[in-house]
Amino acid sequence: MLFRSALVDIYRSGTFRPVYKVDFSSMYPSIMATFNLSPDTTKLLMLKEYTGKFTITEDEYWYLYEIPDNVLKRNMVIQVSKQEGFMASIVSRFLKERSVYKKLFKETGEEKYHSLSDNRKVKANGTYGIMGSEKHAFGFVPIAIAVTGIGRECIQLLIDILYQLYPKSVIEVDTDGIYFTTASFNKQDVLQEFDRRLKEKFKKDLALSVDFDEYTAGWFYLAKNYVLLNTKGKIIFHGASLKSSSKDLLTKSFIKEMAEAKLSEKPTDEIIRKYRKLNFSLEYFALNVKLGMPIHKYKNQNALAPRLAKMAKDKLKIPITQGQQYYYIKSHQDYMLYELATLSDVDKQYYLNEVEQIVEMFRDKAIVQKIDKWL
Repeated sequence: MLFRSALVDIYRSGTFRPVYKVDFSSMYPSIMATFNLSPDTTKLLMLKEYTGKFTITEDEYWYLYEIPDNVLKRNMVIQVSKQEGFMASIVSRFLKERSVYKKLFKETGEEKYHSLSDNRKVKANGTYGIMGSEKHAFGFVPIAIAVTGIGRECIQLLIDILYQLYPKSVIEVDTDGIYFTTASFNKQDVLQEFDRRLKEKFKKDLALSVDFDEYTAGWFYLAKNYVLLNTKGKIIFHGASLKSSSKDLLTKSFIKEMAEAKLSEKPTDEIIRKYRKLNFSLEYFALNVKLGMPIHKYKNQNALAPRLAKMAKDKLKIPITQGQQYYYIKSHQDYMLYELATLSDVDKQYYLNEVEQIVEMFRDKAIVQKIDKWL
């Protein structure tokens, strides 16, 4: 069953300073524990006409969560018993233990507590993750529907609060966190309003922990694709558009230099001129691909990975092995193994096109207008 997943979107693109992130600590397992979502307490009761509205009703023994799903175009009605569920109680225990170990690590600095904290985090997240798997022996999709639906509502509450307190501040939203920008903000104002709205919406106190991080600057391109400069001066890349391992060194270096310039408010003209000249050694043009499965299982034997594998066997006497990484360049005629190529073989127009794509990517666009409803 395909159903709506987490809330992921970008509201504004470009460079911002400062940047803040507000996110939930272990959001999905926390929701699972707090809302008593367990295979013995939870069931998908019915599908109703799609309204786009999330509602809650309650009686002596049950909660009914009506969760709008714009993928299935239905409202999913999830029934949850008030009797404590075994899986929810297990997740709750993992989260409480993690909190204890996090505190001990902060107080003592002993790595064993850090490891124990991470261990409980993996267990809590893994328990929830199993629920969303239709093919897992213990998967239970109604829990995944309820958790993601409630999670979207919680994130939307935070978005609305940020826009109320700091108009037009939200930049990017990804599952359990929100990046936003404002000249200054009061963390307690956000937390107090969020706690009030949560209780108002869900009719009970919720043990959902919210954390804040601050960054000196951030450059945002697409949802899940951005670069951050933290307060210690470290640059953090996020997203396949910016840090894919299969990219050539030319692309990686150009993106890194452009990002550093953007975040430090330095001009980029000289950087662009340097890369347009393509005056680099051969290693800068090397791409890579992995033979991800046995070669005979490729339906298309002309696909790049099996082609390079056969070429490496014929030319370099390298045995064909699943998982083998092959390095190659785009040549004037086709693709060539890196070991067989020279600079004169490089298809410079191909790489120049890559450079121009990056130039365009870093050209600050107008705000992605998804904020009119808050104006």
